[in-house]
Amino acid sequence: MDSNPGLRVLAHCGYHDLFCHYYENVWTLSSLPAELRARIVVRTYEGGHETYLNKSSRLAMQRDLTSFIEEVTRVGR
Repeated sequence: MDSNPGLRVLAHCGYHDLFCHYYENVWTLSSLPAELRARIVVRTYEGGHETYLNKSSRLAMQRDLTSFIEEVTRVGR
């Protein structure tokens, strides 16, 4: 992120994921400087590591990813 100031990040995770811990994402994000935090979006969904197996989570992930892509491609135009 230092070498690309325009880089934005979207992280998806499940509330019950034992591999990529939800609270580890929250803690890491909260410990970053504000200018980096502003470039990272964390979205959390019902389920564990494979949240996409849950239909409602999968649809929410699709919606959030679409919105994120639309937002980051609009920036600077």
